[in-house]
Amino acid sequence: MNELTRRASTSTWLPWREAVDRVARHLGYPPENARLRIVRKAKARPVRAHGRTAEGWSVGWSVSPLSIAGYAIDLDSSALGPPHFSGAVINDVKLCIDDMIAADLLPVPGKPEGPVERAWWPAVEAAAYIINGAPIEWEDWVLGMHRETARSETKLSEAIREGLPARGRKKPGDSVEPIPASDLRPDMVETRDLPVNPLYPPKVVVRVDGTVGISPPHPGNYIGPPWCSIEVHSATLRQICPKPLIEREPATPGGAGTEPPLDPIIEVLKEMYPPNGDVPDVPARSDVQILGQIERCRPEFEDTFSEDAVNRARKQTRETALAASKK
Repeated sequence: MNELTRRASTSTWLPWREAVDRVARHLGYPPENARLRIVRKAKARPVRAHGRTAEGWSVGWSVSPLSIAGYAIDLDSSALGPPHFSGAVINDVKLCIDDMIAADLLPVPGKPEGPVERAWWPAVEAAAYIINGAPIEWEDWVLGMHRETARSETKLSEAIREGLPARGRKKPGDSVEPIPASDLRPDMVETRDLPVNPLYPPKVVVRVDGTVGISPPHPGNYIGPPWCSIEVHSATLRQICPKPLIEREPATPGGAGTEPPLDPIIEVLKEMYPPNGDVPDVPARSDVQILGQIERCRPEFEDTFSEDAVNRARKQTRETALAASKK
């Protein structure tokens, strides 16, 4: 859609929070990854949404981030609340169920919701499970997970060396073979008399892209088979890694996590976007991008606030700016 439409809807719609919760249940994802999944899928196949302006108008659009003709809508990966449109706030956001099914976000009617059990997980989903307790596709990783990539690769490789069943291909197109634990031994790194930090000796690790590499980076060579398309046995991984690196926020009866105080975020937003901290609509910026800016501005906030907290802070600053403009 190239403009906001004012209309009554006859389709079946899900409130935004309920839509996120259902996608999370269906995929076995945490909510923050489910939000990102919705937007990623909607970019390929738009999902209709509608809500209400502060004046009570019913408005609709497609959930694919866009910016044309002077307006921007960005229902981004962390949007639990309303998106922004031409300086206005849209409330009561709902998504079309039929479009969510067509975008492969929910199952077709008659099929149960819930993740499909698979015996083998690709390395990237195994790493995600180690980090966040769920097998999450790379495109659905959120900022906090990327920070744990190196640690998850190390833990995954250690698990394989200690007996976690793994398999892969020695080159693309080859048949799948079991990966011997011995192929990941530290002595498979040929250092060629190059200097080695005794505190951090180079080790063989399974990368999230399903290949083998050396960590920390070292000019030496891995002398084992060039494994690719690496997968691990999911049930065994669950047994040996029961606790994720990142603890999920405890759920409340309303379904939302514990909400951190927003005042510190709002103060930083005011410094970044004076005077009220209202983030401009053009160019559209996601909450992930804004959180990265905040952490660069205030390193002490790193790993303290979530993208959801940023979204709520943006909503407050937008409302403050709108109120100031009417005075």
